[in-house]
Amino acid sequence: MKKNQMKKIATLLMGGVGFNVLFWSENLGVNLLLFSLFLIGIGLAFHRESIKSKPVLISASGVIITALMVAYHNSFMAKFTCMTSIVLFVGFLNQMELKAIFHAIPTSIWNLGMAPAGIWENLMPTSKREVINKKYLRTLKIVIIPILFFMLFYVIFLFSNPVFDKYSSQFWETIGIWIQGVFENISLGWIFMFILGLCIVAWVLFKFDLNYFLKIEQGRHNDITRAVIKTKRTRIFFKNLDLKNEYRAALYLIASINALLLLINVIDISSLWFNFEYDDSMNLSKFVHEGTYLLIFSILLSIGILLYFFRKNLNFYFKKKTLNVLATIWIFQNLILVISVGVRNYHYIYNYGLAYKRIGVIIFLIATIVGLITLFIKINKRKSSYFLILVNSWHVYFLLIVMSLVNWDSIIINHNINHSNKKNIDVEFLMSLSDKTLPLLIEKQDELNLNREELQILDYRVTKFKRRKKNTTWRSWNYAEQKALKKLNTLEL
Repeated sequence: MKKNQMKKIATLLMGGVGFNVLFWSENLGVNLLLFSLFLIGIGLAFHRESIKSKPVLISASGVIITALMVAYHNSFMAKFTCMTSIVLFVGFLNQMELKAIFHAIPTSIWNLGMAPAGIWENLMPTSKREVINKKYLRTLKIVIIPILFFMLFYVIFLFSNPVFDKYSSQFWETIGIWIQGVFENISLGWIFMFILGLCIVAWVLFKFDLNYFLKIEQGRHNDITRAVIKTKRTRIFFKNLDLKNEYRAALYLIASINALLLLINVIDISSLWFNFEYDDSMNLSKFVHEGTYLLIFSILLSIGILLYFFRKNLNFYFKKKTLNVLATIWIFQNLILVISVGVRNYHYIYNYGLAYKRIGVIIFLIATIVGLITLFIKINKRKSSYFLILVNSWHVYFLLIVMSLVNWDSIIINHNINHSNKKNIDVEFLMSLSDKTLPLLIEKQDELNLNREELQILDYRVTKFKRRKKNTTWRSWNYAEQKALKKLNTLEL
C-alpha cells in the first residue's frame, strides 16, 4: 500500500475516533473549535495547492472565527455561520477556481454525498477494487432476482394466510431478541457517530471531479457584452424596433413609479421621520410589521424590475442616459424607503425592546443598502447580474460572520430592561432566551416584576442548566456558560 494511502487511512481513523470523543453525549463548545481546526488542517495539508485560493483561505478564516465565537459566547448565529463556513470551505477546496458562494455550496453538498464512495475508491488499490467490484456485480446478478421474487411472494402469503403471518411474527421476534442480546454491550449510537465522523473527514480529505458548477461559472462574466445579431437586415431592423419598444416601456414604468415613490417618501419623511407620536391606543405591531413587509417587498420588486430591463442590449441603447438617470433616482428613492423601514423598526424597538426579528430587519436593511449600491454600479458600469449576485452573496456571508461576533441574548436582555418602556417588556420572550442569560434574569427579577409562576420556571431552568453542565465535560466548555454557571453559584433566586 502506498505511503499516501496509509496517511489517508490514519487520518480517517483519527478523525472518526476524534469526532466520537469530542461530540458523543456532549454539546457544541470548544469541541467544535478543535474539530474545525482539524478539518482545516487536513484540508490544507492534503491539498496544498489550495493555499493559493483566496475563497479557500477566506472561508477557512470564517470557520476559525465563528468556531472561536462558539467557544466564547455559544450563540446560535455563531454555530450556524460556522457550519456554513465549513460547507463553503469544502466547496472551494474541491474546485479551487470557484469564486461564487452559490456555486460552492452545491459543490460541497455533492462532495459530501460522494464521501462514502470516496473512502472505498481512494483507499482500495485499483486492481483489487476492480476485481472485487466485478465479483460482487456477478453475485448480485445471480442473487438479486431470486431475492426480489422471494420477497414478493413472502408479502403475498403474509397478507393472505393468517397462520403464516403468526409464525412469521414469532420468527422475527426471536431474531429481534437474538440481535438485542448480541448488541446489548455495543452502542449503535457510538458506531453511527464513528461512521459519521469518517464521512465528514472523507468529505474534506477526498476531492471529486465535480466541475459542473465551475463550468457554469466560467461561462459567466462580470461585464455585459453587446449581443451581435448575425441575420438578415430586416431582422436587425425589427430587433432594433423591439429594443426601442423595450426602452419606452422601461422609461414609462420607471418614471411613473418614481413619481409614486416620491409621494410615498414625502409622506414617510413628514409623518414618520419627524412628526411621529406614539400612544397606547396605536397598534404599533401592526403598523410596523405590515408596513415593513410591504415596503421590503416593494424594494425587492424594484430591484427585480431594474435587473430585467438592464439585463442585455438595453445597456447599449443610444438613448440610455435618460433611463440611467431615472433608474439612479429610483435607486436613491429606494434607499430613502430603506431608511423609512429602519425608522419604523426603530420606533418598535424604542417602545417594545429588542427581539430577534427586529435585529433581523436591521441586518436585512444593511444588506439591502449594499444591494442597491451594487445595483447602481451594475447599471452605470454595465455589470452583469452574475456580478451583482456574486458581490452580494459574499457581503451576506461577511455580515453573518460579524453577527456571530455578538452575544445577542445578553444585549437583548440588557437593552430591554434598561431602555424600554417597562410595561411593554415581553417577559415571556426574555425567559425563553439561552441559559447563559439566567444570571441576568435573576439579578433583574425585581425590575421584571416576575410572578410566582415565572420564578418557579426560572428556578427549574437554573436546576436543569446546572444538571446539564454537570453531565458534560470540558469538550462542551464555552466561556459564556461557564461564566453564567459561576455567577449562578453565587446568586440565590
